[in-house]
Amino acid sequence: MEWTELILKYLVQIIHYIAWPVVALVSLFFFRKKLGLIIDRIIKVAHGNSSIEFSNTGEQGGSSELPISESALTPQKSVGLSTEAKKILATLWQRQKHHFKDDFTGRWSFRILPNAKGYGNFMLGFAELLKLGLVGWTPKNGHALLTDKGIEYLKQHDEIQGSDNVYTF
Repeated sequence: MEWTELILKYLVQIIHYIAWPVVALVSLFFFRKKLGLIIDRIIKVAHGNSSIEFSNTGEQGGSSELPISESALTPQKSVGLSTEAKKILATLWQRQKHHFKDDFTGRWSFRILPNAKGYGNFMLGFAELLKLGLVGWTPKNGHALLTDKGIEYLKQHDEIQGSDNVYTF
């Protein structure tokens, strides 16, 4: 065998052994964002609920400064709230306290995706609370969160704080 044939033979073997890892690494590099989304979706499905998303970042969102009339910001009792609105508040309060204790500089947030069974009811309750200024949303991901007014309201309403009617994750 000539030395050029021998070099070509070894070169082909080297390429054979390193080509697929190089292709895999290059593919991972270019598709890393898509792969991250796929992995997040698999984790959600594995946890049993792909219709609810939540976040416990320290962000307050941009919606606590909503243009709402002053009379709407001071609801006096929770009796006028719908069951769904109370469920949203109870979920936000309990998770807020679980993740942040008594530190209200950060906000726990979640959203219900449109493909969820109770999406319509959630949106009606959320709209009710939004109108009262008790909740807001994070513009970048659409998550519901408590506003400062919502926290003050809930501090005065133990019946909502301890409610068993909450979203489960």
